[in-house]
Amino acid sequence: MTRLILIIAIALAGLISFLGLERLLYVDENKALVYFYYNEHLRPVECEISGNPLDTALSALLRGPGTDRPDIQTMLPSGLRILDRRVENGVLILTFNSELLRLSGGHQAIDAALKQLVFTATQIKGIKAVSFRIQDRAEKTLVIGGEGYIIDKPLDRAYFKGAR
Repeated sequence: MTRLILIIAIALAGLISFLGLERLLYVDENKALVYFYYNEHLRPVECEISGNPLDTALSALLRGPGTDRPDIQTMLPSGLRILDRRVENGVLILTFNSELLRLSGGHQAIDAALKQLVFTATQIKGIKAVSFRIQDRAEKTLVIGGEGYIIDKPLDRAYFKGAR
């Protein structure tokens, strides 16, 4: 019986992680989740909140996992900067420097970098999706990297689970 309960608990934890629902179980008001990669899988890492939770989480994400966590990596380039942010109707609109357009490594690598940003932002209460902009560019459709990765709408967690 104990073995069955353990198997069910592990399966439930896997399902929660796969669906990105860990934020529903996460209630520590003094910490936020920042998403990095561990063994090619997106994993949340706790960070202490100092001030605004969204600013804290995004700053920690752009800073990267640090040298004290060699097992965790980021897909975001070191020169990526958020120049402006605002929330409208549950959509976080992020304006980046042009480094966002230089993401490369193929469709999967670009997808992974964007997924880090979307999962980190949407774990903050009130944010359901992320819209990407580039400084000094009016167009709302972005073409990223030489691979031609197109972003033409706000991205949410479902976008990365095949609901495109």
